[in-house]
Amino acid sequence: MELAYDRVWGFRMAERMSQYPCRENEEDSQAVSFGRFGKNAVIYGVGIVAMRLVAFLPIPLYTRYLSIHEFGLLEILLVTIQLIQFVVLLGMVPTFMRFYGDHARHNTVGQLLGSTLLAIVAGSIATTALCLVLLPRLFSSALHVTLSYQTIALACGVASTQALSIILLTYFRAGNKPALYTISSIGLAGLVIVSICVFAALLRLRVDGILLAQVAANAIGFFGLSMWICRKVRLSCSLAVVGRNLAFGFPLALAMCGWLLMRVFDRFFLGHFESLAVVGMYSLGIRMTSIMQILVVSSFEHAFLPFVFSHAGDPQLGKIFGKVFSMLLLISVLAGFGMILLSREFIRIAGPAEYYPAYKVVICAVPVCVLSGLYCWVYGILCTIKRTWVIGIVLLLSTCLCFVLNYLLIPPYGWLGAIFATTTAYLLCMTALSAVALTCFRVEFEWNRLLAVLMIALSLLSLSIVSFDMTSYGSYVGIVLIPVLPYVFGFFDTKERTMMKSLALCMLSWNKKRVRA
Repeated sequence: MELAYDRVWGFRMAERMSQYPCRENEEDSQAVSFGRFGKNAVIYGVGIVAMRLVAFLPIPLYTRYLSIHEFGLLEILLVTIQLIQFVVLLGMVPTFMRFYGDHARHNTVGQLLGSTLLAIVAGSIATTALCLVLLPRLFSSALHVTLSYQTIALACGVASTQALSIILLTYFRAGNKPALYTISSIGLAGLVIVSICVFAALLRLRVDGILLAQVAANAIGFFGLSMWICRKVRLSCSLAVVGRNLAFGFPLALAMCGWLLMRVFDRFFLGHFESLAVVGMYSLGIRMTSIMQILVVSSFEHAFLPFVFSHAGDPQLGKIFGKVFSMLLLISVLAGFGMILLSREFIRIAGPAEYYPAYKVVICAVPVCVLSGLYCWVYGILCTIKRTWVIGIVLLLSTCLCFVLNYLLIPPYGWLGAIFATTTAYLLCMTALSAVALTCFRVEFEWNRLLAVLMIALSLLSLSIVSFDMTSYGSYVGIVLIPVLPYVFGFFDTKERTMMKSLALCMLSWNKKRVRA
């Protein structure tokens, strides 16, 4: 969830919005703002989906080309790469976002970008040297796996090239250029997927080949984006800027460390107490559940915080938070039950029969994705009221709890213990943060809509229980009903119904004109 921190420092608090002379103008302004929020969420969502497709499209290749033990090892390496990338970046993404405006006003964005890249290159060299010393012993003692120095170097190369590419994509985000961000993300994702197919399937280089493919693709993408950006800005370096960025980004990196560790503890403990085969099956289920994370949570993350900060000082901000909460909860419930109903089909497509139990992992992991989305909402409140220190304390305590629960529950209960440990840590974290946020800030919840969401959730839960005792047709019926239920239970008001009806009619008329042409 490091993206949740990116937006905190990427946009300055806006000044108090001007007051409109009448209530109608105020509502129209809010409608326009929500429209822009939705538009940006969709645009960023396309880019995010493109980048995350790298984690999903090659899965059928992995599960059929690699053994389940090799797939488990690959998953452990990919999780390790996330941790290495976190160390290499060291908070540079939110730092770049925070200082972009200042440098843009003085026409020194090239100095900020060059200094940030220099810090990442230096961090990559130091981190790679450290990993070559520590990781062989760690994998041997904790996971009973022998890693070659070549594999470790490739893993560090993946983390470093990804970090460099992320900074260049952050340049587009900081400049509020979602279209360029999306186009670049799609191109980079395409490079990675093609490279994996060539190195893994055609050259048959197995695990090392998959890592080498990602290094090559990210390196090509980085140099391509660098050449394009250098036409716009002149890169330079300043040791003073590097020092300031490190001083600013290091505390943010520490604050975010807890959330990241809670997401990866389970794989390492399963590898230690169970086997790489269990890690492979479990990881496939987690990856499938991440589809919801990408489509809902990540898109919401990218657009929500700028939207909230642009309304800083607005007397209607409490009402805005309440409306966003209703919409987010509805989308999360619908997407979550969609994942549950299609879980078996997803796993059948993704892997052979030995991976089939992973559909149970998908079902059990859906609440974690819902809690991740709600975390972004609570985080927005805490940033608005300047209580970000609470996040660091709560995340630290939740991380310790997650570590202890994984250690205690995985030996007797296996992957079920891992799911329970992560869900419990997330739930307690959300409860504590929500208690602080709602005590310090008044949110005008839309109780009628929340009651409608509850009725929708109960209906889909009943349908899910029934459909799993039937053939797959029961799941298909549930998927068809998912978009209908919000209308049945009256979630949308009259104005929203009219707006959606007009949009549907416009799309139908456009299609008819296109067919006639």
